[in-house]
Amino acid sequence: MKYAYLFEARGIQRFLFSTGKLKDMLEGSELIDYICADNGLLDEALQSLGLSDKVTSPRKAGGAFYLVFDDLASAQRLQRAWRLLISQWLPTLETVDVISEADTAKNAVSRGISQLAKQRNIINVQLPSASPITERSPRTGQAVVKRDAYTTKRGVESLDKATSILRSFKRPHESLSLTSRFLGNPKDYDIQSLYFPNNFESSSKEAKRFPLGKRGIVGLIHADGNGLGVVA
Repeated sequence: MKYAYLFEARGIQRFLFSTGKLKDMLEGSELIDYICADNGLLDEALQSLGLSDKVTSPRKAGGAFYLVFDDLASAQRLQRAWRLLISQWLPTLETVDVISEADTAKNAVSRGISQLAKQRNIINVQLPSASPITERSPRTGQAVVKRDAYTTKRGVESLDKATSILRSFKRPHESLSLTSRFLGNPKDYDIQSLYFPNNFESSSKEAKRFPLGKRGIVGLIHADGNGLGVVA
């Protein structure tokens, strides 16, 4: 028998655009990409659990992965650890996961995909809970957990848990960033010297604000990666 553990991140665009700030969209994309990236969060979890050599992966991209194990105990062990890990990594991101079994890896994954379709209808509780007396982030409506040290003209910004995490996220050097991958060979570029505008706020310093001109219109293209990876 083969046992498949399937995980998918849902509502990615809603998560990325929750604050309306481009810099948060960029860092949010890095966070989601890091889930399945080489030397990323999933690889670290498998290595920590001693499961790296006990699993095959028909799909691992776009915030989703399908892993196949030879024994049920390994699949259940990863599921328990991963649910705790991802809830702390991206607390407001919607996720679904299932464990399925069949006589072959292909059948186990196919059965799991069908089960995922049912799991998508289940609403998960988001933590930390925003009770009636809890302060809410003015941008996302989620419970506030900290105040940003960056002070704007309107005062200190109140941040929810997910925004606080992505604002402080620093991608490890051994994990290639999205920018580096899209540019091709990172050795051909001086990444630090390239100018990628990520600040369109009128309250920011003039030297760091992208020049919009009088009309102030910005076009944003978001490539949805959920369709990546086809199970043969």
